Amino acid sequence: QEEATKRYMETQRPHAPYLPSNFDFVAKNNAFTSDQLRDIFLTGQFMAVVVGFYAGNTVSLPVDPRQRMSCPKANPSRVFTPEGTVSWGGSCMSIYPVDSPGGYQMTGRTIPIFDALGWKNGFSPSRPYLFQDFDILTYYRVSEEELDVLLADFRSGRYKFEWEDIEFDMAEHNKLLADTAKEVERIRAEQAIAQAEMTKAENESLARWREEKAKNKVDDSTIESMLADPKYTTIDSPVAANVWKIMVEEKQTIKPNQTIAILEAMKLEIAVNAPADQKAAKVERLLVAPGETVNAGAHIALLKFDE
Repeated sequence: QEEATKRYMETQRPHAPYLPSNFDFVAKNNAFTSDQLRDIFLTGQFMAVVVGFYAGNTVSLPVDPRQRMSCPKANPSRVFTPEGTVSWGGSCMSIYPVDSPGGYQMTGRTIPIFDALGWKNGFSPSRPYLFQDFDILTYYRVSEEELDVLLADFRSGRYKFEWEDIEFDMAEHNKLLADTAKEVERIRAEQAIAQAEMTKAENESLARWREEKAKNKVDDSTIESMLADPKYTTIDSPVAANVWKIMVEEKQTIKPNQTIAILEAMKLEIAVNAPADQKAAKVERLLVAPGETVNAGAHIALLKFDE
C-alpha cells in the first residue's frame, strides 16, 4: 500500500487530505483518533452485506452503530490497489479481492478473499470467493513480516481461514441500537463537523492542484503554430497513461534515443524516447508534468533543432 500511495502521488495527484495516509484521513473524517480507528478494526464485527461486483468483492458494515463511519473515495481513483487491501469508501468497508484500480481509502491489508482456480483452502471451483451475505468478519493484528509469511502460505495453498459458526441475535442487536441511540447521535454530530472540515480541505486542495496543472499548460494553438516552423518538432505519447517522470530539462540538448519521459499505466512503465535518428535539438518547452494524464498522441515536449 505504501508503494501504491507513492505511485499515486507521483503520477496522479501530489497532495490531498487523504495523502500520504489514507488511514489517518479516515480517522479524521469521522472524528476518531488513529488509535480509535485501529481499535474499531481490531474489536469490531463487520457483517457482509454485498458479495459481488467483481471477483467476490466483499462489502461490509460494522454491526455496532457506534463504529459506523463514512468517507469519500480518492479523486481521481488509483490505477493500482494490492489484493487483500482492507478499505473504506462511503459508509462501507471493502476488501479488494485482486490487484486492481480503485478509489476506496486504504486502511489495512489482509489475506486475499478470491482464488480464481478455486483450489485453495476455503474455496472451490464453483465458489472461488470466500464470503457469503451475512457472514461476520473479524480481524486481528499482525506485523508486516508475519503478513508476508501468511501471504506466502496463502499463495501456496497452505493457509487455513479461521471459521466459527455463530447465531446472530436480532433481539440483542435491536437492544444495542436502542441502548446506544443517544451515544450514536453524539458521534454522528461530531462526524458531521469533521466531515465538513475535510470537505473544505479537499475543495481547497483540488483547486490548488488544478491551478498548478493549469499554470504549466501551454495552449494547443500556440504549439501548433510553432510546429508550422520546421525548426520545431514534438515528442508525443504513444499511449494513454499517467506521466510518472520527466527525464530531461528545458534547454537541455537531446541525444538520439534519449529517454524524455516515463509514463505509467496499470503498473507498466513506458519509456518515451527521442527517435533513434534524432537530429541535434534542445528541449524548448516541457508540455507535461509528473502526475498529469495524457492521451495517445499528446505532446510531451517541444524540441527546437539546432541552427
